[in-house]
Amino acid sequence: CATCCVFPMLMGIVINQITARSRENHMLSARLQYATQSLRLGVWEMDAITGDLLWDEQMHALYGISAAAGPVSKSVWKSRIHPDDLASLISNGVQLRNGGSGKDIEYRVILPDGSYRYLLSTAAVERDEYGNALRLIGTTHDVTAQKTAEFALQNARNQLQAVIDAASDFSIIATNLRGEITLFSAGAERMLGYTSTEALGKSGLDLLHVQEEFAARMQTSTLQGHQATDSVTLATILFGTPSESLREWTYVRKDGSTLPVRLVVTGMYDADNKLRGFLGIACDISQ
Repeated sequence: CATCCVFPMLMGIVINQITARSRENHMLSARLQYATQSLRLGVWEMDAITGDLLWDEQMHALYGISAAAGPVSKSVWKSRIHPDDLASLISNGVQLRNGGSGKDIEYRVILPDGSYRYLLSTAAVERDEYGNALRLIGTTHDVTAQKTAEFALQNARNQLQAVIDAASDFSIIATNLRGEITLFSAGAERMLGYTSTEALGKSGLDLLHVQEEFAARMQTSTLQGHQATDSVTLATILFGTPSESLREWTYVRKDGSTLPVRLVVTGMYDADNKLRGFLGIACDISQ
């Protein structure tokens, strides 16, 4: 009968569609797994009622827990969080479940060897038709390298600041390309009478230099045949001309008195070797 002929054909179409969809899902799953592994991105779920956890393979790797051991219990998860970070992590989850905005949260996990790994997690809440939280779904990725670089940079800044603070006999002043003061050392405060707060953001030329002296230097300074027209250009000349990189200038103190100094100016460059500002170091030569 006609039905008997059509049924196998329909079944064949359905089977082919199911097979194609299965292959498509497998390909998508493989691509997602590759992406998460490449980015060291873990995907997780937490039951909003029971607290049961469901982790992918990468989440286990981030925590240093074998995926072969099976599902991770809530108590095991808590034991791996740094004690100083656990309360804020739990509080963030509670806010999400209760309808708050929550936030991306950074925290430390303790690995089996006792070392720390810095993780950053973000999550969303799945709710039922009545608005009740069903589960939290989120991603977590490893930011240890970024944090290590931040710590190294901060340590370098602290060491530099310690050197600057210790150089109390020298005035150390940095400016941006507009000539605005961005750093005013303790030595500069002692030498010139201004506090760092008073000096920051001000024009170094207007605040500290004898205008007549500066104007006279402008008349004799050139850059590729062009007359210097501002403090930045003059600083560039002083930095770019070895014979003029160390010169005597007259600083004006807060109380209006003047102070002869020997000043060296150098350029400050960013990671792309682009000039971002200037650093001037001066010593008192009045004695």
